Amino acid sequence: WKVKIATNLVVDDLINFTIYIFDKFSDILKKWQHRLHYIAVDEAQDSSQKQFGLVKSLAEQHKNLFIVGDPDQTIYEWRGAKPEILVDFDKQSPKCKTILLNQNYRSTPEILNLANQIIKKNKLRVDKDLFTKNPNGINVVHFHAKNDIEESQWVVNEIKRIREAEKIKLSDFTILYRAHHVSRNIE
Repeated sequence: WKVKIATNLVVDDLINFTIYIFDKFSDILKKWQHRLHYIAVDEAQDSSQKQFGLVKSLAEQHKNLFIVGDPDQTIYEWRGAKPEILVDFDKQSPKCKTILLNQNYRSTPEILNLANQIIKKNKLRVDKDLFTKNPNGINVVHFHAKNDIEESQWVVNEIKRIREAEKIKLSDFTILYRAHHVSRNIE
């Protein structure tokens, strides 16, 4: 935990000092503006106001700024990310061109239909509908657990139920999770 804080402070310091240098020494800013003909920013929904301000100042001369992101995937607001930077980019830069990449190549239509229903409830977003040309898959099951114990009990019970009904071996099941600590109760 302390390492993460120190790392974030180092990154913040780099940004702050760079902005300070550019503010105090316009010739250095102009040098970097001249050198950077094209700037690309990925995961722009997770940019802070300072980070994006720095990028915009660097792109000022050539005006070739390419940003990619999805405000529906913002995960760093707790760290200062401002998804409205991405959402409002076309209003701030009226000459920009927005290209929606809403075709999904991995998921089934059932998963995307559920995802669309959920993300439509986000208040700060770019309106889009995800779609796929993939064939239909199995129906999506949604279970909202009150806590991690209830969740793990449900998963284990579902495996038992399916295993008994369809005579499937335990080795035929896979449980995917985003963080290792989630697996503890299931284990």
